[in-house]
Amino acid sequence: MSGRDIPFREPSPSVRHRWLPDPVGAPLTAGFAYALVVFAIGCALGTIRILLIAPRFGAAIAVLAEAPFILAASWCVSRKCIAQFRVSARVTARILMGSVALGALVSAEMELATVAFGQLPIEYARGLWSLLSRSCNNSLLRAKMPPLTNDGPVLPRQRRSWHHREDSTA
Repeated sequence: MSGRDIPFREPSPSVRHRWLPDPVGAPLTAGFAYALVVFAIGCALGTIRILLIAPRFGAAIAVLAEAPFILAASWCVSRKCIAQFRVSARVTARILMGSVALGALVSAEMELATVAFGQLPIEYARGLWSLLSRSCNNSLLRAKMPPLTNDGPVLPRQRRSWHHREDSTA
């Protein structure tokens, strides 16, 4: 029997998995489409941020100015992708779509940093961590997440009275 005699079988439109009750094809496709569109918008906004806003106002102000626009664009693109690819309203489908999109976006950003800016992947990861640590209030980070800091939880100091003496011999 030659290859031409084997009937071609179309893959089913909904790929199912045992532990996911919804078809995974729609969330996967929607997640990749979402990542592609948001990455393109981010590249355009990042170019404007780096070339026009950062030299005048500084990098931190430029990122703060860009953030509302990228968040609004992400929200709109997410809604469009959910509607376009008919992603189920189930939590598992939405988490799968978001996870795929996050993984694809971080991978694309890391590749861009490596190819265009000559950064190593570890340098990119360190930059993300420093951005996280700078954006969080350091005292809030220390108070709420002691395992993430080097010196552990911040404990209140013990109050001593003015009359207390450590070397009391009386």
